[in-house]
Amino acid sequence: MCGALGGATDAIAGQRLNYGCKNGDVYGNVDRSTPVWTVFYRATGAAELVKVLVVEATF
Repeated sequence: MCGALGGATDAIAGQRLNYGCKNGDVYGNVDRSTPVWTVFYRATGAAELVKVLVVEATF
């Protein structure tokens, strides 16, 4: 589960930190151009961003 972050945040590879999660963070915008949404995620302690599927979204 992740929550939106506001204000000045970190960036990696031109992707802004937008959501904080229990075990990592989401960078950049959610890609909603296909039926299966994706985001760039960095697990706590990891060095790289990984593209992952969005399993559930609540607004």
